Amino acid sequence: MTWYKNAKLWSFVGGAAAMLVGQAVAKSKACRKLAVNTVAQSMVIKESCHEAMQSVKDDAEDVAADARARTREKAHEDARRAEIEERVRREVEAEYAAQEEAGDAAEDAGDAGAAAETKGAGERADAKAAGAKAGAAKSGAAGRSRK
Repeated sequence: MTWYKNAKLWSFVGGAAAMLVGQAVAKSKACRKLAVNTVAQSMVIKESCHEAMQSVKDDAEDVAADARARTREKAHEDARRAEIEERVRREVEAEYAAQEEAGDAAEDAGDAGAAAETKGAGERADAKAAGAKAGAAKSGAAGRSRK
C-alpha cells in the first residue's frame, strides 16, 4: 500500500482539512468580530480618502475659478489700455496734423511775405535807382549850368 506516498492524495486531504478549519474559524465569533472591525476600518479609511479627494477637487475648482476671474480682469484691463492708447494716438495724430497745417500755413504766409518783401525790395531798388538818376540828372544839369 502506497497510498500514503501519493502526493496528490495528501494535497487533496490538506485542502479539505484547510477548508474545514477555515470554515470553523470563519464561523467563530472572534473571526467574525475581526472581519467586521476590518471592514469597518476599511470603510472609515475609504471615507477619509473620499473626503481628502473632495477637498483637493474643491481646491482645484477654486484655483480654476480664481484663474478664470483673473483672466477676465486682465482681458478687461488690456481692452481698457488698448482703448486709451487708441484715444491718445488719435489725439496725437490730430495735434500733429494741426501743427503740420499751421506749419504749411506759416510757410505759405512766409512765401507770400517773402514775395512781398522781394516785390517791396524791388520797388525800393527801382525807387532808389530812379532817385539816383534824378539826382544825377540834377547834378549834371547843375554842372552844365555852371559851365
